[in-house]
Amino acid sequence: MAGDHEDEEWPHVLVVDDVEDNRDLLRRRLMIAHFQVTEAKDGHECLDALARERFDAVLLDFMMPGLDGLETLRRIRSTWSKADMPVIMVTARDEDPMIVRCLEAGANDFVAKPFSFAVLHARLRAHLPTPKAA
Repeated sequence: MAGDHEDEEWPHVLVVDDVEDNRDLLRRRLMIAHFQVTEAKDGHECLDALARERFDAVLLDFMMPGLDGLETLRRIRSTWSKADMPVIMVTARDEDPMIVRCLEAGANDFVAKPFSFAVLHARLRAHLPTPKAA
């Protein structure tokens, strides 16, 4: 579901989380921060969305039923490089082994829940290309 206030200048982010309330909160907060947002409820929807549209970044939940975040990340990396498609893992599990596995599989970064939206925005923007001056 794309945001209502889309602007071609705003970065387009795919938010992937199996919990609707989490997706809704991220969508609203990201739109306030001038991001376009599309939502996916699982890894399969994520991969389908990536096949149809271009995104500037993906916020990917780690723990999802079926195709989990780690396997989804591996499939994303089989097509897009870290530079071409930044992926930030969003997880309630702030455990070193899990974080290492995500980084080794190609995650650009991770954010542990509960997180500060200011930190999330800063980390997300740090992985996006700097807009070119007109």
